[in-house]
Amino acid sequence: MAKKHQFHMSPYDSQIIHQDHFSAYSINEGNTEKDNIHSILISDLELDSYNFPEDAELQLNIKCGKNDMKYVDLGTVASWSQPNEIFDFTGINKSIEVKLCVNPVGKSEYIGYSPWRTCWEGDSKALLKVHYEDLGQVTWIFRIESDSFPSIILNEKKSELLGNLIKQNRNWQGQIIPQCLYSGFMHIAKNGFENTLLENEGSWEYAWWQKAEQLSPDETKDIKDKDEADFHIWAKNLSIKHCSQYKYLDKFIDWVDGGKNSG
Repeated sequence: MAKKHQFHMSPYDSQIIHQDHFSAYSINEGNTEKDNIHSILISDLELDSYNFPEDAELQLNIKCGKNDMKYVDLGTVASWSQPNEIFDFTGINKSIEVKLCVNPVGKSEYIGYSPWRTCWEGDSKALLKVHYEDLGQVTWIFRIESDSFPSIILNEKKSELLGNLIKQNRNWQGQIIPQCLYSGFMHIAKNGFENTLLENEGSWEYAWWQKAEQLSPDETKDIKDKDEADFHIWAKNLSIKHCSQYKYLDKFIDWVDGGKNSG
């Protein structure tokens, strides 16, 4: 439920919530891509390490530009729920940003907060996580581990810039996300489709398998009985279908044709 007042900074030390522990993505609810009407979903929220009181209240601040701020109650640290509203930012050509605030029950001064963060667009964030490491002169790498969701590792030397680009810049997303999706689906296939049954709910492989069934139900239905050549086609087609709505190729060509391809 939207709120009309904002939590305020505590005069005491407030804990800063790390970017690995909170993030959100937006889904366009308008009729066209140009409509700036969105729902917001929280995709990561890990607060155990901060030792906030369980009854501390969570508030999500949402803005698009500088003048249109929204405040949404999420519940408490121990029991929170997703925002259930639609946010209309029609006429504002800016990225949607979010900030999480934590305050003791009955108080307006918060004891924990995240810096403003740009929302991911679309549901790629439901499949891929973002982490940051020192990568020297490398901008990003893709990592698959058995006990956590596949991750795009960005160079922490430019974490704010690269973090915003991967969430919002279609030209940069298009050079990274399709390959990550293809590699992730191929990993599942080459590992015998382990952890893709209902009993494996909660694993990253099961989440990706559900996405495959949603994107290409007929092709996915029989893929476990196919060979490696079919796996490559299946993984490629899933990446293509997932990314088609974002028109990565068209946007990249427009960017190149606009004379911005120097260097």
